[in-house]
Amino acid sequence: MEPIVITIAREYASGGSEIAKAVADKMGIPLYNKELITRAAKKSGLTEEAIAASENQR
Repeated sequence: MEPIVITIAREYASGGSEIAKAVADKMGIPLYNKELITRAAKKSGLTEEAIAASENQR
């Protein structure tokens, strides 16, 4: 079975974090938020700030 990946785009103060947590809890799947930035930084050797900044670019 393929892993389930759900991406939730959100804006500041939209409640997206709470919605993501509720969906993950209801579906029984792990929730990754800022942990992905930390993992990517460790794997790439870049800083967390550099990874986070790149997320906001197209």
